[in-house]
Amino acid sequence: MKEEAKLNFYSINKCGYYNFGKGDPEFGSVKNILQQLNEWAKRPDFTLESTCTYSTDNDEDDSLRTFCFDIIRNKKTGDFFLTTWNETPTTFGQVASVEADQPVGQADVKMNEIVEGTIPGYATYFWFMPEHDVFATVRFQHTFNGHRSLVKYLNGFLETHSPYAVKRFIDDDNIEVLGYRDNEKDEIEKLNPSFRSRLLRKGGEVDLIKQKCASIRNIIRKSTLNLEVEEEKSLATKMLEKMGIFQGCNGRQELSVKYNIPYTPTNDDISSIIENAFEEGLSWHNDVGFQFTGKSEVTWLSNSIIKRDFDLNVERENDEVVNLLSLGKQLSSQRQIVVNILNGAQ
Repeated sequence: MKEEAKLNFYSINKCGYYNFGKGDPEFGSVKNILQQLNEWAKRPDFTLESTCTYSTDNDEDDSLRTFCFDIIRNKKTGDFFLTTWNETPTTFGQVASVEADQPVGQADVKMNEIVEGTIPGYATYFWFMPEHDVFATVRFQHTFNGHRSLVKYLNGFLETHSPYAVKRFIDDDNIEVLGYRDNEKDEIEKLNPSFRSRLLRKGGEVDLIKQKCASIRNIIRKSTLNLEVEEEKSLATKMLEKMGIFQGCNGRQELSVKYNIPYTPTNDDISSIIENAFEEGLSWHNDVGFQFTGKSEVTWLSNSIIKRDFDLNVERENDEVVNLLSLGKQLSSQRQIVVNILNGAQ
């Protein structure tokens, strides 16, 4: 059946193993890292639960786990398609949900049992085009496109699980990474594994905002706070308390906020604001807008990003998961349109 898919495009600025201060990797590329991930995740008798690439044992790390749900490669184009599974928080083996039609401060929270041996979460989808050092997030029914978790996931793979990593097993649960090398005959090097990306933007529109920064009189911020992240949950709680709401977030997983700041940024300010926004990711729910002197309309930064909506005839495994093979075929049929779009990006 046809469904609307919302695509945001990102340039891949780093993917490999770097000497500190160097812009080019000593080895590693988008193509071979994704091929390594494909081979690693699909090993015989390797379970989905084992595909999380990073540790969540650190008390200072409040992120949840991300897993490889599926990954395939289009042999003709060299593109990769990836589905990740993003864990959601639980409470004593239950998932919380809140009654939506009750007043604020009086809403009941329901606790739903989790089937033993399952991981509660949601799926996110990615289309990698190594030929262009670009990937797209592909979003269907969810607000979050999974970009932040993907970056963490691929950095974890580069750091520990890639064949480039030379490891020493301390015990069954712990390893030490000694360094990295291109092949077994090379010396082990102390390199920095890194995957970095940024939203692709249309040429000219961001430059125009920078040129007119002295005329900015108001900055508007739209943001979706992820209440699974402790820092963002704390900010949301403080905002609600300022409004006289002391019942917290009542089991919600996200909270949309919007606020205005009367402010005229300097040249350094505007560059920092724009780069931070692109680094975080822009969407209808997460955006930065500018009002200029003498004008009431808002110029939204998200209007400068490369994005596209497609109606795709995809198959679903169930209400949550889109079949990755059908998604890959449908996206591949739109590839030339996307390449033409990318040619106008900066």
